Amino acid sequence: MLFAFPIEQVTAADFTGKIKRIRIRKRRVGSGYNISANITGGSEGSTVKVEIAPSSKESPKPIAGTFSLKVTSKDDNGVFTAEKDFACLKDDCLFGNELAEAGDKYQVTTTVLNKDGKPISKTTTKEVEIENLGLEKARFKISNNKNIIDYPFGLKSTSILKIPFAENYFFEGVLSK
Repeated sequence: MLFAFPIEQVTAADFTGKIKRIRIRKRRVGSGYNISANITGGSEGSTVKVEIAPSSKESPKPIAGTFSLKVTSKDDNGVFTAEKDFACLKDDCLFGNELAEAGDKYQVTTTVLNKDGKPISKTTTKEVEIENLGLEKARFKISNNKNIIDYPFGLKSTSILKIPFAENYFFEGVLSK
């Protein structure tokens, strides 16, 4: 017995998208958050459907329980980054008056959608912990055709950078908020 399916049905069931990583980061100043996901198998027109719920009773309940992340960039390895900023200006806020803090845990369910809104990944659920956006390590990187300077530094530990690039030469700069 032979079954024939239209091409649309075959490709719609071919799940090529995959969530590699998802992060929720709280901004240093104000009540804003950034949610980002790294995905493979998508395209620049892809979106990520997100559902978020607290993992425990202690974590504040999000106002926006379901939303979409839009693809904003693609790296050299073909990994797309989809993200959404919740700046809490007007109605675009992830949490209400009771703000989530770093360390609060949430169950995040994600599905990668193609440009037509059809799923191209399996739905996955992961526990995600809120991180402080301003406390992660940063890198100062500058290069020319002969040299590369790659200097890691902590955003929490300093507001003034002094980076050596030759025996008696330094780059000095001030970090802004």
